[in-house]
Amino acid sequence: NGTFSASGGACPWHPWQFAMMTILSIEFGIFYGPILWALNIYEAFGNWEWSAYGAYHGIVFALLMYIEVKDPSVDVSSVKLPHPFRCSICNSWYKSGHRKHCYSCNKCVVGFDHHCRYLNQCVGRANYRPWVTFMMMAMLLLLLHLVSTVACFVFLFVHPSGPTRERVDDYVGECLFCALGGIAVTVQATAVYFLADLL
Repeated sequence: NGTFSASGGACPWHPWQFAMMTILSIEFGIFYGPILWALNIYEAFGNWEWSAYGAYHGIVFALLMYIEVKDPSVDVSSVKLPHPFRCSICNSWYKSGHRKHCYSCNKCVVGFDHHCRYLNQCVGRANYRPWVTFMMMAMLLLLLHLVSTVACFVFLFVHPSGPTRERVDDYVGECLFCALGGIAVTVQATAVYFLADLL
């Protein structure tokens, strides 16, 4: 059996969870560094645009934190109940019979859907809707990142009169930008694919 985990943020982290956080941190660093700089977004956006963009990020982050800290093993009963309300593995009683024991975090989850290894958290009745909302919003955000990064390459090589060519104007800058942009595009496209597949 796995170690009991009250929430996705509890230690020890799953290796896939650590990998996802590391890769997305790199992607966000590249996107909010050279990509937006090359698109001249920092000068082009006004207060309203940045407020809306920041609010969207805040909602995505809040949903992620809610899913991570919310314990989906609800409806635990302090009163002894007969089968099928008792789990012989974790020796607990549940008010609902529609539950399943998760061997990854060693607890029962009511309305169990699956154990998300990227969040190291079970998805069940208590957090299914926030999870779906988070997945859709995160996919749209990464899709926006992907389109913006591809636009940088278009402005650099197809339409050299764009803002990217004005900022990346030498061979060394092109090589560095292509390397970072290639990493970002690979991560963004892979993340969008996996998020769409999970939904």
